[in-house]
Amino acid sequence: MIYGAVLLLVVAIVLTSVGQLLIKKGALTLEDGQSLLKSIPKNPWLLGGLGCAIIAPMGYMMALRQIPLSVAFPSMSATYILVSAGASVFFEERMSPLSWFSIALIVAGLTFIGVSS
Repeated sequence: MIYGAVLLLVVAIVLTSVGQLLIKKGALTLEDGQSLLKSIPKNPWLLGGLGCAIIAPMGYMMALRQIPLSVAFPSMSATYILVSAGASVFFEERMSPLSWFSIALIVAGLTFIGVSS
């Protein structure tokens, strides 16, 4: 694997995760009954999140040119880790011990994929 492709995959993972957190922040700023379509152009959080959602797949597709899909796709599960940690830190969302154990299993799986490839 080429280091540039791995970097693109990491960028895709980070942008996907940041995008989810920005969309959550934007959703929290919406008022009840407010039109979502009319709100998006005025809401920097939603715009940023949607921008990340558009850019992230581009990096992923470029990474797929050199990284096997059997490695790249499971690696995207790192977004579960980043989004869960971000939700816990930025939105004070509580995660149960079972949720943290599940994330530990994802980390273990990613480690096995990394070691095997």
